[in-house]
Amino acid sequence: MDIKQETNGKWPGIMQSLGIDVGVSGKHCACPICGGKDRFRFDNKDGRGTWICNQCGAGDGIALVMKVLNIDFKEVVEIIKKRIGSVDISKPQKEKVISRELLRKIYTETIPIITGDPVTNYLKTRGLGLTSDRLRFHPECYEPETHTKMPAMLATYMLQDGTAITMHRTFLTQYGNKANITNPKKVLPALQSMLGGAIRLYEPDNTVIGIAEGIETAMACYELTKVPTWSAVSSALLESFEPPKGIKYVFIFGDNDDNFTGQKAAYKLANRLKVQNKLEVEVHIPKETGDFLDELNRSK
Repeated sequence: MDIKQETNGKWPGIMQSLGIDVGVSGKHCACPICGGKDRFRFDNKDGRGTWICNQCGAGDGIALVMKVLNIDFKEVVEIIKKRIGSVDISKPQKEKVISRELLRKIYTETIPIITGDPVTNYLKTRGLGLTSDRLRFHPECYEPETHTKMPAMLATYMLQDGTAITMHRTFLTQYGNKANITNPKKVLPALQSMLGGAIRLYEPDNTVIGIAEGIETAMACYELTKVPTWSAVSSALLESFEPPKGIKYVFIFGDNDDNFTGQKAAYKLANRLKVQNKLEVEVHIPKETGDFLDELNRSK
C-alpha cells in the first residue's frame, strides 16, 4: 500500500476519525500538538493533509498524526489503514462552525429511543438485546455527505470531567438499517481535542467501568458481562482514555485485529492506567478475530 497515495484527499475525515481537531481548512486555530491558541493552520495542500504551526513547524497529515499521538510511522500506517475505507474523499464536513449552543440545539431536536423506532430496530439488526438510555433518536438529522436530512442515532461524547464536546451520529433508514451512503457513521467537529474522552453509555457500577472502541461493541460487552461499558469510538482514542475521578477498576475490551491494532491499543491503555493512574485493570480480547459484538453474535 502506498499510504500517501491512499490517503490523498481523505485527511479531513481521517483527522476527524482520530479526534484530531484541525479546524476549518485554511483558518487559524489552536494547535493539536502544542495547544497554542491561534497558531496552527491546516491548509491541506494537494489533499496531502499539510499544516503549519508557528511553534511546531510544518508537515503533512502523517507527520501530524505522529506528533499528536506520539507514535512512529509504522504505527501511523496501521491506524490509518483501518480508516481509509470509512472516510470520504471530500472537503471537511459542512458543520464548519460548531459551538456549545449548536450542540445543545441538535440535542433538543432528539427524542428518547423507544421500541420499534429506527434506532432500536438498528440495534436489533446488529444482534443486540439491550439498549442504552444515553442514545437518542433524531428523526431528521442533517447528513453532510448527501446534504439531506435522515434518521440518525446520536450519542454524546464527553471528556473526563463530563464536558460534552461533540456527538457521534449513525445515519439510518426508516426501517433501522444503516443509511446507504459511503460513511454512515460520522462525528461532528469537536469543540476541543477528543483525547481522553468517551461516550458514556451506562452509569458506572460503583467504582467500576469498562471501555471499548465502538458503540455497539461497548453495548455488547455490557450484555455479555454486565460491566457498564463506554465507547471510545476508535483505537486511537481508546489508548488516550482517562477514567473520571472515583473509578478504581477498569475493564478494557479490546478488538482482536489481524494487524494487532486493537490489542495494542488495549494493552497500551492498560499499562498507563496501571502504572500511572494506579488503577486495577483487566484486559479482555475476543478469542477469534473481531470485536465483542462479533463474540456476542457467535455465542447465539
